[in-house]
Amino acid sequence: MKRFIYILIAIVMLLVLFGYLFLQSTQPTYSGNLSLKGLHEKVEVKYDAYGIPHIYALNEHDAYMALGYVHAQERLFQMEMIRRVATGTLAEILGPDLLKVDKLFRTLGVAQKSKEFVKQYEALNAPYKIATDAYFGGINEFIHDGPTPIEFRIIGIPKREFSVEDAYNAAGYMSFGFAEGFKVDPVLSVLVSKYGEKYLNDLAIDSPDDSARIQSFPHMDSAKLTSLAQAIEQIPIPLLVGSNSWIVGPGRTKSGKPVFENDTHIGYSQPSVWFEAHLEYPGMSHYGHYIAGIPFSLLGHNRLAAIGLTMFENDDVDFYKEKTDKEHPNQIWHKDHWEKLTSRTEIIPVKDSDPDTLLVRTSSHGPIVNDIYFKQMENTSPVSVWWSSMFFKEDILAAVYQLNHIASLDDARKGASMIEAPGLNVMYADTAGNIAWWASARLPVRPEHINTKLVLNGSSGEDDYLEFYDFSKNPQAENPPWDYVYSANNQPDSVDGVLYPGYYFPKDRAGHIVDLIDEKTGWTAEDSKQMANDVTSNVQSELAHLMASLLKESNTDVPQEIVERLQKWNGDHQKDAVEPSIHYTLAAWLAYYTLADELGYENMQTLSSTSLLKSSYIKLFSNPNSVWWDDIKTPEKETRDDIVRKSASSALKTLKKNFESSSPQDWKWAKIHTLTHNHPLGQVETLKRYFSVGPFDIQGGNETINNQMFKLDTTGVFSVIAGPAVRTVIDLSNMNGAESINPTGQSGNFLSPHYSDQAQMFVNTEFRPQLMDSLQITDAAKSTLILTPDKN
Repeated sequence: MKRFIYILIAIVMLLVLFGYLFLQSTQPTYSGNLSLKGLHEKVEVKYDAYGIPHIYALNEHDAYMALGYVHAQERLFQMEMIRRVATGTLAEILGPDLLKVDKLFRTLGVAQKSKEFVKQYEALNAPYKIATDAYFGGINEFIHDGPTPIEFRIIGIPKREFSVEDAYNAAGYMSFGFAEGFKVDPVLSVLVSKYGEKYLNDLAIDSPDDSARIQSFPHMDSAKLTSLAQAIEQIPIPLLVGSNSWIVGPGRTKSGKPVFENDTHIGYSQPSVWFEAHLEYPGMSHYGHYIAGIPFSLLGHNRLAAIGLTMFENDDVDFYKEKTDKEHPNQIWHKDHWEKLTSRTEIIPVKDSDPDTLLVRTSSHGPIVNDIYFKQMENTSPVSVWWSSMFFKEDILAAVYQLNHIASLDDARKGASMIEAPGLNVMYADTAGNIAWWASARLPVRPEHINTKLVLNGSSGEDDYLEFYDFSKNPQAENPPWDYVYSANNQPDSVDGVLYPGYYFPKDRAGHIVDLIDEKTGWTAEDSKQMANDVTSNVQSELAHLMASLLKESNTDVPQEIVERLQKWNGDHQKDAVEPSIHYTLAAWLAYYTLADELGYENMQTLSSTSLLKSSYIKLFSNPNSVWWDDIKTPEKETRDDIVRKSASSALKTLKKNFESSSPQDWKWAKIHTLTHNHPLGQVETLKRYFSVGPFDIQGGNETINNQMFKLDTTGVFSVIAGPAVRTVIDLSNMNGAESINPTGQSGNFLSPHYSDQAQMFVNTEFRPQLMDSLQITDAAKSTLILTPDKN
């Protein structure tokens, strides 16, 4: 018997040892020698203390092939998930629950557009083709000879090669996150069709009159909306949701050179969104932040200049109600003739189930989206969607390659002008002292009579866009006399009397950025780092004061201490503060009882993360006569006082329950405002501790400069879902002193020491160096990987 036990123990130990050795074999290779087929010359990759590769090559081809290889060994699973979201192939590996996501992206036609770009790419003799093809050659070398990531084995994902088509797919996925019209327009259109335009009066359909505006220098059928909230929630990779950037000009800084800051706001996830790499080869010295599957950095700097990005938030989505009849079932009426709909059939593979079939019909405006948005329409009127990203032809890779190779203001302007979609604010600073901001997009000239946030008339032609503005008419500023440029997804000021429509965010971040810059001279990089951690919101403070007044006027039973805390709150969102907990819990219930009866809870949640509702609360809650106060589900007509009393009662119950205390002193913000970086495998409870990172107590709130976003949820638990995906600060007087921070770490391999080594630093708003000096890199290098050509 003992012998049997010993044998059993030995077998278990061998299995454990085998499992350990197997897992260790899947780690990224940071040192030693590897041979790559297709490489021309030796490449040296030095890894610093945070696992960031510093790639030294003798030519462009080899630099980008090395980049593709080291990017893939850290982020191949992320590349695969982005490709599957964009092409609508998630259900193939994750099952029928992901069919909604697949049908959304297949209907929009992201993969179809990517194939069009590939044909255009193959016909060109463009300078960026060498780097692009080499990058994907490096990825594919890892796929062939590198270890299979553990996620592929657990989920059962087959490894497939990547190509330039996948770069366009990744750009399409990125663009979808920018297009807020997909969330807002259908909800508003159905709201108006059911209840009338009076419900729009208290919503910020256009940017509020008091919004911070960036200065430039030189009718539908009644329908029940098919909510996209569930589909969007199921997307297993993060969407882009906003950003900050400010550049203080040389006349305002201590060094006499610009001070640059950029923090892009994206849904938190693990692995984190950006991959950092430093490239050196003859004629090129570049430190960049890369999206998985895109060969060129979207953010970065060389030794002369820095480029940053934020979301423009221009309106690049229009829905059209088309006209048809029984005699023309596959045609629509447009202007003065019947126009035939094109169609294609998509076969969607589904794991452990039969394939699903999707018929996609398309008009000249775009794909028919009834099955996605308006499935329960009372009649069969088709609704199509025009999305700029699916219509324009300028290659985004060409624009980004240009921005990666800038040597002057003129170079940067040219790159910015090449971006048609998605809409981006391109931020620029250089060592010569120039600063600039360009709102980059191809902007349509729309008829003056239309409301672009409602479904338009597709049959008359009168609601179609007329032409496009020249880039010179886009909002922009180069070396403005006020000596700074900034963007926080807010409304640019009018150009030649034209205020471009969009989904611009309220003045919280933008207004505070301007105030902080204006009040100071002698600006330094340390000042920008401190500003990046600012967690005060004047708008939330104003809303809190308004709600305190409503509590008094409505004769609620709320204790005076709570009312006074709201009345005196300055909008500071520190971890140990009590006021944010009270404020957001009350605001959540007030929004719910005011809006959910008309919108439905899911649609209200969809809108709560958009600029529309964030800009509307003060306007709506200030109007005692708003139609929104009446609960349409009851026979009585409720007043604002009724809704405020009901909300206050629910908020108090929620606070006492969540904190297990009736004392406001115990209601600390950090207990209900935490950050977890969720990995797709973290949805499985037994795997969560290994793949997800967190939770962390964290300061900040919705639309503070340190923007730690959450849903305004009646649970009273405000888990952070999005925020800065990177923070970068550079004093252009010292390019070697550039600093940044990643929310978790450089690696997507859960066994890598760089999987989460920056996570606590990020929460603490600390920074680390972006090394470019060769001597510093050599001294700081923790390991060196040598890549050589495989001659076999």
